[in-house]
Amino acid sequence: MTLLFTHIQTGSWSGILPEKLAGIFGHSPGVRIIPIVEPEVIYTIGLIAGPREPITPLVRAFMMEARRAAVK
Repeated sequence: MTLLFTHIQTGSWSGILPEKLAGIFGHSPGVRIIPIVEPEVIYTIGLIAGPREPITPLVRAFMMEARRAAVK
C-alpha cells in the first residue's frame, strides 16, 4: 500500500485505497480523494469448519467471533 500511495503522489498514477488508509498517508498537493459511494456493494460470506473433535482453540474463537459479528 505504501508503494501504491507513493506512485499516486507522483501525479502520474491513480489508485483505489480504503479511505482510512489514505488518511494515514496525509494529503499531498495534487492528490484528490474521491469517495466511491455508489453502487453500494454487499457481500455474503460463509464460514465452514469440518466436523472435528476436539475443535482447536483458534477455530473455536474464530467461530465465536463470526457468530457475534453475524448480521441476523
